[in-house]
Amino acid sequence: MASPLFLRILCSCLLFCVISLATGPKAHGEEVTEAKLKAIFLVNVLGYAEWPGRPKPATYGVCVAASEELSSEVRSYVQLKGLDARIQLRSLDGARNLDGCDVVFVENDTVRGESYILKEAREKRVLSIGAGERFIGKGGIIRIYLKDRKLAFDISATAADASRIKIDARLLSLAKKVY
Repeated sequence: MASPLFLRILCSCLLFCVISLATGPKAHGEEVTEAKLKAIFLVNVLGYAEWPGRPKPATYGVCVAASEELSSEVRSYVQLKGLDARIQLRSLDGARNLDGCDVVFVENDTVRGESYILKEAREKRVLSIGAGERFIGKGGIIRIYLKDRKLAFDISATAADASRIKIDARLLSLAKKVY
């Protein structure tokens, strides 16, 4: 079994590669879409968040309020990496209940009930990730977006603290902005 330090270093390298990836027209004969990059980030960020005072879950609940394209990309990536037993994916179609969610992804600023989702995420210590321009200002923790055809992200350390979630210093150092 690999040591926890080795696994953290491996995860760091993987996350750095994903974030640094220039999304040219093709990569290994396959188009790298914005949805695919967001899905990869969403799954890999789990290794960079801790919930102090709470045991590390055997299975992470990842809830998404997103398009079918993005939900499908997350599902595909989880299956590709063989993480089906470690990540339980759930769509927040009509229900906005975050019970069982460790992470919630809100695709954009037009998601119905976004304010309620963010309030509940803060109260239930759920890591909130979103792509809307005003996501951080509304209380979200991590905002992901494309900048110069690369995936970039901002982190609100203030919102993470309010949710009692610890963001790893390595992830903070890679963020474009930390609030």
